[in-house]
Amino acid sequence: MLTLPSMLERTFRLFGSQTAVVDPEARFTWSEYGGRVARAASVLQSLGLEPGARFALVSRNSFRMAEIIHAGYWMGAVPVPINFRLAPPEIGYIVENGECRLLIVQEDFADLPGTPDLARLGLETVAIGKGDGRPNYDAMLADAA
Repeated sequence: MLTLPSMLERTFRLFGSQTAVVDPEARFTWSEYGGRVARAASVLQSLGLEPGARFALVSRNSFRMAEIIHAGYWMGAVPVPINFRLAPPEIGYIVENGECRLLIVQEDFADLPGTPDLARLGLETVAIGKGDGRPNYDAMLADAA
């Protein structure tokens, strides 16, 4: 049976040397992207996520957003990507009702976790980019096995 993790693994294996990601910041082959996805899954696990756990992601479209979503699938967690154009009460509603225990936010939205609608949830937060003292995704990814 083809599952999301098996589809990713198959793609990494069959198309490893072909271009997978072209982004203004980076360019990766499928093998390189697969390595990043595996390390990102390790980051999510180090944050206490287990298979079946949900985590929220508020970010503009980027290779980091894609690899975090794929990392969730890879390790069996459930990514909950949230439209960054929503108001904090709407984001808080989605996070709370989605039973997310982790919030990953792009630096453009670094103030979001401090809004009353999200602060009351007591979520662990990770920043993509500058995080104003929050754990930094890129730094964690660089250190991941």
